[in-house]
Amino acid sequence: MKRNALALALVLVLLGSLTIGVLAQEQVEVVARVKPLIQVDGLLFKDLNANGELDPYEDWRLPVDERVENLVSLMTLEEKAGAMFHPKLPVPLDGSIDTKPVDLTLKGDIMYDPYTYIHDLKIINLLNNGVAPPATFARWSNDIQEIAESTRLGIPIMFSTDPRHGAVLGAHVKGNQYFSQWPSREGQLGLAATRNIDLVREFGRVVAEEYRAVGLHMILGPQIDLVTEPRWGRNAGCWSESAELTAEMTVAFLEGLGVKDPKNGALAMVKHWPGAG
Repeated sequence: MKRNALALALVLVLLGSLTIGVLAQEQVEVVARVKPLIQVDGLLFKDLNANGELDPYEDWRLPVDERVENLVSLMTLEEKAGAMFHPKLPVPLDGSIDTKPVDLTLKGDIMYDPYTYIHDLKIINLLNNGVAPPATFARWSNDIQEIAESTRLGIPIMFSTDPRHGAVLGAHVKGNQYFSQWPSREGQLGLAATRNIDLVREFGRVVAEEYRAVGLHMILGPQIDLVTEPRWGRNAGCWSESAELTAEMTVAFLEGLGVKDPKNGALAMVKHWPGAG
């Protein structure tokens, strides 16, 4: 339940700007494509479950913990289970919305269409390693969010991505074009070689800005494994063999990424495992 609540807390960041501890009285931007807007105390809110009332999880003035508690209480077992999964759904180059599953049997996988993922399987976290021109990418992200808004509770999608800012394309993302390119395969080893903490902090800021511009919310990184085994295939994505330098670079990157800024920052999933490398 704690992991479930944490996942939902991340998703609720997408519901609007949050003011922790006190009620905000200034209107935040509220946009709805499917569900109606309601007015309470002279302010606008999304009626995400379309019941004509302002539920706590819809109230952007409330602390996130209170919104999470209310949302969890409204979710079915199937919806809670869906929140625990994180399948792939890459943006296509033309930004089209697939309407049928993609058979990846040879890879031991089946990638479903957005409607199946979101409406049938109750998925709210999706890994997007696809590539498209920025305007197409952003439009596709909004179209997927519209599908999510049409569900019973209107829970938005949290889009993640593997690192896509390396000067050389990494193993997971389909392309690094349209994003700024930084030293090293996944943008870490070359940056750490500079020993420039301010540069790494700026790198984090740029990553967040470019991700949020196209509808991405979380980076599956940074990679904090230590480079202690030269034969390991993931060394290029690390910072260093030094635990101290790795810690310094990680802190600077997360500060730049703005992990505590729900409006402009991005989330991070630090990886991989203690002792790896």
